[in-house]
Amino acid sequence: MRRQPERIAALAFTVYVVALLAISVPPAWLVLLLLPPGRRSDLWSKRWARWLLAASGCRLRVSGAAHVPGDRPVVFVSNHTSYLDSIVLMAAIPSAYRFVVARRYAAWPVVGTAIRKARYITVDRRSAATRAGSVDVIEAALRDGSSVLIYPEGHRARGPDLEPFRAGAFRAAVATGRDVVPITVRGTRTVMGPGARLFRRGPIDVIIHPAVAPSGTGRREIGRLRDAARSDIECGLVFGRREPGTKNPEPG
Repeated sequence: MRRQPERIAALAFTVYVVALLAISVPPAWLVLLLLPPGRRSDLWSKRWARWLLAASGCRLRVSGAAHVPGDRPVVFVSNHTSYLDSIVLMAAIPSAYRFVVARRYAAWPVVGTAIRKARYITVDRRSAATRAGSVDVIEAALRDGSSVLIYPEGHRARGPDLEPFRAGAFRAAVATGRDVVPITVRGTRTVMGPGARLFRRGPIDVIIHPAVAPSGTGRREIGRLRDAARSDIECGLVFGRREPGTKNPEPG
């Protein structure tokens, strides 16, 4: 008997979210077309993400924001279980960074415009050669002073558990001497899971863990960073602890 009211609530919430998107996406996209590429376009996209989450009623709870360094570039790495993850991270992380996204998304309507205007990094994972070239681009961005955000699983996880982490993000961190900042995202799979036809309102947690600094070179150090980041993200998924005194981000 409980399933019917839950389905009705999910259907109503889905209609509401679709209406929010229909109202907000066209003007947001037009503003993006008018803005110059770079930081201003990135800020506009993140402002829209914060507004959308606030308007949806899905409470965004961010802990560990103090772990984001404001004076140097880092490699952010996060778990990935839903298409909502990118919107949530855009709203949650206080500092500037460049998303690393699969090249195919650059061809999507509206999404492709945001990727190009914000100068996010597109990567091609079709072969070993193209993957190596993508790591070179990421390393160049880090050396130029840009932080980057990477999903080390390489795609959305098929289940609730973490999938194996690829080495590219950690290889770039070791090569450039940049810290790795692990991030756990919880709740997006409940709101919009893989293959789900309906949205469900619920809280979303973003847990930013302390930075892990590279202390050497070579494959062993790459593996150490990868294992440390995976352990932190996994702990966040299991325990989901928030630090005392954290605040929700205000809509911009």
